[in-house]
Amino acid sequence: MKKSPAAILAAALIAALCFLPAAGEEPQTKTLRIIATGDLHGKFCPWDYALNEANPSGSMAQLSTAVAQYRNEQTILVDAGDTIQDNSADLFIGSGMVHPMIQAINAIGYDVWVTGNHEYNYGLDTVKKTIQDLRCRALTGNVYDRNGTPIADGCTILERGGVRIAVIGMVTPNIVRWDASHLAGCAVTDPLEETRRIIDSIRGQYDVLVGVFHMGIENEYNLPNSCVTDILNACPEFDVMVSAHEHVLIPSMEINGVLVVQNKSQAQTMSVIDLTVEKAGTGWRLKEKRAQSVMIGEYEADPEMIELLSGYDLQAREDAQRVIGILEGGPLAPENGMAEIPAAQIQDTALMDLINEAQLYYSGSRVSAAALSVADANLYPGEIRKCDTALVYRFPNTLYKLHMTGAHLKRYMEWSAGYFNTLKTGDSTLSINE
Repeated sequence: MKKSPAAILAAALIAALCFLPAAGEEPQTKTLRIIATGDLHGKFCPWDYALNEANPSGSMAQLSTAVAQYRNEQTILVDAGDTIQDNSADLFIGSGMVHPMIQAINAIGYDVWVTGNHEYNYGLDTVKKTIQDLRCRALTGNVYDRNGTPIADGCTILERGGVRIAVIGMVTPNIVRWDASHLAGCAVTDPLEETRRIIDSIRGQYDVLVGVFHMGIENEYNLPNSCVTDILNACPEFDVMVSAHEHVLIPSMEINGVLVVQNKSQAQTMSVIDLTVEKAGTGWRLKEKRAQSVMIGEYEADPEMIELLSGYDLQAREDAQRVIGILEGGPLAPENGMAEIPAAQIQDTALMDLINEAQLYYSGSRVSAAALSVADANLYPGEIRKCDTALVYRFPNTLYKLHMTGAHLKRYMEWSAGYFNTLKTGDSTLSINE
């Protein structure tokens, strides 16, 4: 017997109602959200203090606005480290005050923060104070202080709507290369071994497993297990991995079936990850996962955050404009004859002499080498403010003193000269080997 359209519709409605949870019954699916940041590098207000100019490409003040738009009751907010260094944030290290970046993290309401390699630039006391000032859980499962005590837990388990989310945090073991003096007597262990131990110890206690690792996609210095790829190939139990350290935008990729994200530096982006879970016995099972990157430069700064950080902002701006010297007798370098090849790369200039003389003075070395940081680097006669030094050397890099033989030095000089193409008959000018 052929059914009428009305009968078919009624039957469909009855069938659908049969699958709806009864009043008070637990829904069969839920959507969790993870908002992730990393490599924030001191950008608390939309201002570049090194250059003393506005830079609204990203900041904690703008991030506050974006997080408020995307956050819901089923959200956890995590950060993967390199937070307190750069953008004149050094001003507030050792001052006894709560660092402006930590003030912002607390005000926004993060759930988890993991140390990055640059947190160790200032010594363990600064790392410990940073952790102490946080109102969220600090994680780093592979660093032990001189007493053999972990500087932070390696894992925490959060709950959202009855779903248990385990978060594991690690930092790159290569911190021992960059901050050996600050880590003397400490133990920095293999993050894979620590991760494997934690996963085995919390088995059955979580529904979703998230990694927040200050480690890039590929190994550094050919050191095994210093990248998230090695971790995920050995630990497929992860559902999501928040990577940091390389400052490369990765909206979404998969490694061994695990969703991986990474953000650009200085709060330019944040990752929004949505996880759909379905009921499985007494727990929950991941059904679907997806991620997107949000550009923070598209958001206005949160007025309340600007007000909270106004004192730090004023101090940093005043420091940036502090006069530190006077230049007389002309600019440090001539104008570039060719836009593609700066004058300071092909002739002697006071610009490069200044950098190398400073390096010789502070290192006590016999030879100095430095790269030109930007093609239009220069200083002009008159008062020199602290922010003007960024025009000569923009980045707060670490100066290394190396023991070398003459053979080493010759090899280094030949490698450096390889930046240029060899002049050939008929060439009208120098050219760069791309």
